[in-house]
Amino acid sequence: MTRSGRLLGFDYQVALREPRVLLLGAALAALVVGLWLWRGRARARPAAVLARVLALAACAVALAGPALARPAPAGATVFVVDRSRSLGEEHLRALEAQLGEAIAASAARGAGPLGIVAFAERPAVVAPVGAPLPPDEPAALRAALDGADVGSRDYTDLVAALRLAEALPANGGKRLVLLSDGQETVGDALAWAAGARERGVTIDALPPPGRAATGDVYLSDLRVPESLWQGDELEVETIVASDVPGRATVRLVVDGRPAGEAAIDLRPGANTHRFALRPPAPGFHALRVEVVPGGADAIAENNWLGATTVVRDKPRVLVLQGDAVAADRLRRALEQTGSEVTLREPESLTERLSDLARYDAIVLADVPAARLSFERQKALQEYVRALGKGLVVTGGANSFGRGGYERTTLEEILPVAVELRDEGKRAPVALLIVIDTSYSMDFPRDAPTRMEMAKTAAAGAVRALSPGDEVAILAFSDNNNWVTRLRPLAGEADADQVAAQIARLRPDGITRMREALAGGIDELAKSQAPTKHIIFLSDGAPSDPVDEGDLAARARRAGITLSSIAIGDGADTALMERLAKGGNGRYSFARRPEDIPRLTLEEAEQVGGKALATGEFRPVQTAPSSIMRGLDPARLPALNGYQITEMKPDAQQILASGRDEPVLAQWQYGLGRVVAWTSDLGQDLAPGWRDAAAYAPFWNGVVRWTLPESGSGAFRVRTTRLDRDLLLSVDALGPDGLPINLAETRATLRTPDGASVPLALPQSAPGRYEVPLAAPAPGAYRLEIEQVRGGQRVTDLAGFSVPYPAELRGPRASEATLSALADRTGGWVLDGVSGLFGARDEARAPRLQPIWPWFAALGLGFFLLDIALRLGAAATPPARLRRLLPR
Repeated sequence: MTRSGRLLGFDYQVALREPRVLLLGAALAALVVGLWLWRGRARARPAAVLARVLALAACAVALAGPALARPAPAGATVFVVDRSRSLGEEHLRALEAQLGEAIAASAARGAGPLGIVAFAERPAVVAPVGAPLPPDEPAALRAALDGADVGSRDYTDLVAALRLAEALPANGGKRLVLLSDGQETVGDALAWAAGARERGVTIDALPPPGRAATGDVYLSDLRVPESLWQGDELEVETIVASDVPGRATVRLVVDGRPAGEAAIDLRPGANTHRFALRPPAPGFHALRVEVVPGGADAIAENNWLGATTVVRDKPRVLVLQGDAVAADRLRRALEQTGSEVTLREPESLTERLSDLARYDAIVLADVPAARLSFERQKALQEYVRALGKGLVVTGGANSFGRGGYERTTLEEILPVAVELRDEGKRAPVALLIVIDTSYSMDFPRDAPTRMEMAKTAAAGAVRALSPGDEVAILAFSDNNNWVTRLRPLAGEADADQVAAQIARLRPDGITRMREALAGGIDELAKSQAPTKHIIFLSDGAPSDPVDEGDLAARARRAGITLSSIAIGDGADTALMERLAKGGNGRYSFARRPEDIPRLTLEEAEQVGGKALATGEFRPVQTAPSSIMRGLDPARLPALNGYQITEMKPDAQQILASGRDEPVLAQWQYGLGRVVAWTSDLGQDLAPGWRDAAAYAPFWNGVVRWTLPESGSGAFRVRTTRLDRDLLLSVDALGPDGLPINLAETRATLRTPDGASVPLALPQSAPGRYEVPLAAPAPGAYRLEIEQVRGGQRVTDLAGFSVPYPAELRGPRASEATLSALADRTGGWVLDGVSGLFGARDEARAPRLQPIWPWFAALGLGFFLLDIALRLGAAATPPARLRRLLPR
């Protein structure tokens, strides 16, 4: 609420922040007077009641927040004129014309004294307040402004200009008229303006006219990876900004040689164009991108940007082979696309994280969980989570559900979880159980024998199957004894019947494996089920020669997988393991007879169709991923099956089956990345992929998506703008990722013009070494770093680029800056010179002087007077007592 009037010859306004408080004060005062009139006239003097009422009234006025508002005298006007490059020549001339109009308008209206400050990198006084001004003719004004020493026009220090304008001697208040586009590259004008109003400074902003249509085209951004792995394509993304529609040509130069050119249609705003180059050679590369506008261009110097990239070594990939043939095929594909590959058995995986760190990615090629100890799985987990390295897990006969991944550390790392499909949703399977019934199975004597446990295991495996599955049981010793030939199971009654037949088996004879396995393969090959599997149980060494390679090949040709369970220390474990490996199955060792049922039941459940989906289908891409770059999913070969899994909540499904179950999934796990491929590498579930042209590019994309950043492990380089200068920072890291301290660090800087500048980098923080670079020229810089660590010299190569000055990023007014400066100081953003000295100027927000402390002090005074009057009344003796006192 505001009330106006005159006081002591001055115009004034009184503003109340909370006028409703006055009503509360009036109510309290009325209550005090009413109580006095009702009961207290005999107890309190009228003067004391009046003092209390006045105290309440004064306090109520103070709480209402009164302020005395009176328009400040016009004082001086200082024109602060921008001369920086961001305006462009057209807008520089426009501001000069506005300044001339303002000087003429001031003279016509008899406004207060004027002054002029010009600025760019630094401010300069063109005309002190009250001094004669240059004539308002364009040529004279231009000569006066051009003659001011404003430093480089590539920078704008708005704060220094406003401070100098404020400091100019003048009487009364001061108004600054800012003729600028509002763009600043040095300092923070808004922070300075926070207290300007209290100091009697008002800022009006006068932007250049027609600032939206400048016709400038400039290269806004250039995005290039800081470093690449050897064999990576080089992607260069350019952002061309334009104020108006038109045409332009974008040219790319790498190491001084033309590398690409494209004509683009420009629309107002940002326009993106990408160059994709073949993998460059190892080492440092300097890039330059230039845009050539097809029409008018306000500023030519902002049409190019430089960048650098460093191509590192080949990525080192470790492939753990569950299936040797498939793993070797993958090795050749990755080496063909530029990776350095090492093949190893899963059991050879080190448990030491420092040893794993030498590899950039690890691939598990159809590896069962049983071949990776708990310690090795934990090492893989930390390898990904803590070191930020990559992991790829592929499917097959030995991985995911069939590989025992469920509820393991390995499953925890994956973007998918093992899911056993409900019965009735899977294709039927055919299972053959081959049981050794030689004499040696009749041990131990003092506990359930191996034979008894094997029979229990076989019966449990049969009952784990579903109606429609097929089963066969073959017992062998001297000869083959078919408990039941291949037959379908109609239900529980059939399973119980087979289990009863198994229970009648007795140990007898010696161990003749070859005939048993050969006969079993021939019998199982008769089945038309998409999944055919053999579980082979034996506790001894064969008495006949066994060519495990030939038997495994026969099984694979018939589409049969074979798993083996070696029972006790007397078994030929090496032979049993080779049989399982060659048969694309799983090898298990039952040290005690009690282990046989558990291992057999696990095998039956995994092969019983609950973990594997079969049938030809073509995967469907459900989400974008760089893995699929350059690959058309519609042209990829069909798949014959995959391991059944389900997506985890934070993972991304890239390829899916017709049931929308994951075939290719990816996710970020800690600092690293993990990919799961639930089909195989071309053995049985993806035979069409083995010789496909997309095989190598696909697996190269899978592995490279998981790779960590290709930057140096020893140094991390970054640059920070410090107004005109640049701060170069190098973080030094040891092999364990901890900072390297107190190490002598030097570098050689190669500038864009080819000069070499030696640098000494002192330590400024733990592991950080820094040096300032004074106003570096735009372009690409090569940095050769050298550090002495414990007597050893560590070197590396890096690069960085310096863009053209931020001042040249297009001549457009920063409306936000101009509006905030005016708002914080009680000024206006004007549309033209006509508003400088008109009615709008007279309507300027009044200057407020808070006066509530006066009323608070007055209320305190009346309150003390009230207390004094009441104490005085209490101290006066009654009239009767006064008559008795001696005179």
